[in-house]
Amino acid sequence: MNTVWRMSRRTFLKFLGTVLALAVSVPFFFRKGNKVSITTRGLMKARFARRILCVAAALLLCGTAAFAASAVVRQPAVAGTFYPADPAQLRAMITTYLNHAEKRPLPGTVRMLLVPHAGYPYSGPVAAYGFKEIEQVPYDTVVVLAFSHHVYHPGISIFDGDAYRTPLGDIPIDTATAAALKKEDPSLFINFPPAHQKEHSLEVELPFLQMTQKNLKIVPLVMCDMSPDTAKRCAAALGDVLRGKNALIVVSSDLSHYHPYAEAVKRDEQTVQLIETLSFAACKRGIADGTLDACGKGPILTAMLLAEKFHLASTVLKYANSGDTAGDKRAVVGYAAIAFTDTTKEDGMTNPPKQSESLLSQEEKKELLHIARATLTDYLTTGSKPHLNVSSPALQAHNGVFVTLHENGALRGCIGCFTSNRPLFETVEEFALNAALHDPRFPPVRADELKAIDIEISVLSPMKRIASADELVLGRDGVLIRKG
Repeated sequence: MNTVWRMSRRTFLKFLGTVLALAVSVPFFFRKGNKVSITTRGLMKARFARRILCVAAALLLCGTAAFAASAVVRQPAVAGTFYPADPAQLRAMITTYLNHAEKRPLPGTVRMLLVPHAGYPYSGPVAAYGFKEIEQVPYDTVVVLAFSHHVYHPGISIFDGDAYRTPLGDIPIDTATAAALKKEDPSLFINFPPAHQKEHSLEVELPFLQMTQKNLKIVPLVMCDMSPDTAKRCAAALGDVLRGKNALIVVSSDLSHYHPYAEAVKRDEQTVQLIETLSFAACKRGIADGTLDACGKGPILTAMLLAEKFHLASTVLKYANSGDTAGDKRAVVGYAAIAFTDTTKEDGMTNPPKQSESLLSQEEKKELLHIARATLTDYLTTGSKPHLNVSSPALQAHNGVFVTLHENGALRGCIGCFTSNRPLFETVEEFALNAALHDPRFPPVRADELKAIDIEISVLSPMKRIASADELVLGRDGVLIRKG
């Protein structure tokens, strides 16, 4: 670990001068000529001098120890290679990337970001889409979850120091949260300095955070073991420690590596689709069969468990690869920026509402029914959908939906989806039209039938894996069963 031990020259000289002056003056308290005075007065002077020396030495040692404890700083390892070492150039580069990134409407507060970690000319334009979403959004703490490219060691190394340094300055460590994680799982969160010493997957995220966050404090984690079991333990500890806190988790990973452009795009599309499922089991299977192609498999698995735990919604902000940004298309590396948002309207990371609680208010239910009917009416009479202005955060959430149509009490169409990566009101629009026009069991609904059509909308809570059929409640729960 790179550690800095610094003391101002003036302070050091003051301490040293005091000690030397006292040391020189001691003999004159109790020496006279070549003989040692053993008078009572001489002994008292000698004892007094020795006491002063002891106090001065203690002050020097305490001051040095206190300084040393406050000066454990992880030095930049890839400044000048992955990103500019000059602060002005670095600020200008990040500002350019952020200015070119488009901000997306999201259904809630960003609680987790998946961003890449390559050299800035390659992945910076993609990473900026993620950091753009948290620009000037205040967080009490930011956990940066990266992984080791250089060393292996069981567990996760949590930096046991006071700051991470970049050309833009020192970032203090949130020592309270770090200590809480160590207490939560002491055999998992360990101090293993080599994991941090040369690791770029954590470092390259920091200047972006410095440019988008005020009063930034971080908890730097480097996964040395990316097994599913480690991911489970990490997610459990983070979930318990961060519950109720205004926290952000930055997950660091690139996607596929060094495939030809077209093959990389295909592989990365599969990986992004697996991440969008927000399913640990699906991503674990994807790692086993190769459909999830990414270097940060451990952080991604951890992210999936946290997304399930807090019922976060995912939004893909940007995808590109090095062939799009700055590299050769013959062998590219893929990058994605994905936001995971909390739609509970709470100030901190919270558990989702119980399944028995309604996801929508009465007013929001009425608005969804109005949207579905207006969509059918406009499309069947004019061929176009209505322009909607929807402000409710709940209607911006990403939920599965089923839209059912009845005509004079008889089923006239029903189509839906278990999950969706679009705002709820847009999903209702889509499946209202699908139920009316594309249910293969019925002919398309005509405009002159609309007055007799009743609309029913079922908004689904996020899917949850269960261990037993005993957890099901008839009349409340739907079931998705997969074979194999």
